[in-house]
Amino acid sequence: MLGIGVSMSNQAQSSAAMQLPYNYPADYSGSFDGTNDIVICQNSAPVGHPLKPTNAVTLSVFVRPFAWDYYNYDNSFDKVYIAGNLATGGYALLLQKSGTDTFIKWQVGVADDGTGSPGYLTATSTEPINNNLDGPGSTGPFRMLVGTFDGNVATLYIEGNTTNYGGTTEAGFRTSAADYPASYPTTIDYVQQGLQVTEFAIGASNQHGDYIKAQIDDVAVWNSCLTSNEVAKLRSYTDPVTGNSSSIPFDLRRTDISGYNSSSNLVGYWSFDESQGSQTADLVGVADGIFTNGATWSNANPRTPNP
Repeated sequence: MLGIGVSMSNQAQSSAAMQLPYNYPADYSGSFDGTNDIVICQNSAPVGHPLKPTNAVTLSVFVRPFAWDYYNYDNSFDKVYIAGNLATGGYALLLQKSGTDTFIKWQVGVADDGTGSPGYLTATSTEPINNNLDGPGSTGPFRMLVGTFDGNVATLYIEGNTTNYGGTTEAGFRTSAADYPASYPTTIDYVQQGLQVTEFAIGASNQHGDYIKAQIDDVAVWNSCLTSNEVAKLRSYTDPVTGNSSSIPFDLRRTDISGYNSSSNLVGYWSFDESQGSQTADLVGVADGIFTNGATWSNANPRTPNP
């Protein structure tokens, strides 16, 4: 869902990038049933694809799980994926079980995890999210999750910051700066165990498993590491057109939002506002999302667009 001031006709089925801000007639999101629903982003598997940056990446999503305390909804789950291309490398945002608790995780596969071998950097909510992000999705709000990687550190932001709701930063599996110096560089790896990461997926892993029951909205990928100030602006900003403060997502291609300077680094952007059809357009024209196995649209708990 986007809250913007310029309108254009619905071109949901076109693979061409929509170059202007727009309003669809209603606020929609993607709806996933947790059984086999997935949105697959077209042609995003090849080596060197824009959705496979190597030096830095940011992934942002708005998500409303059926329950943030996902263990109480499905105590058999181990993890469920929100969005990404994590498999044998890559990156993704997900929910994962630990005992009877549920944690948010941001994982990035890297060429060197500090041991001299390929591995994963993982930023995890420092506290279980069971009781921190409201109740069942039938009544709870969407929450914004952002994962960034700058070539060294993986950072998880929850609702625009790294402190509320237990957001945290982690530079790999090692636990101290002495073990993993802040200056230690690495790159994102998409080939581990001899296997190449395939397409970018929403609502499940790109291996077509670990499905989440949730509404998902406004998924975006940048080939840069957004600053903490930019991440905060994604959650709360002043619209220069209306002069109003807002927490409604703005069109991330805009260049007039003070403090947000990364529109030119967008490599994937799905607003889920079409409300009909079998795909959601990638608004930067790279990889339209194909609704598969019953993934559909929802306007439950809509967020009112900006005036």
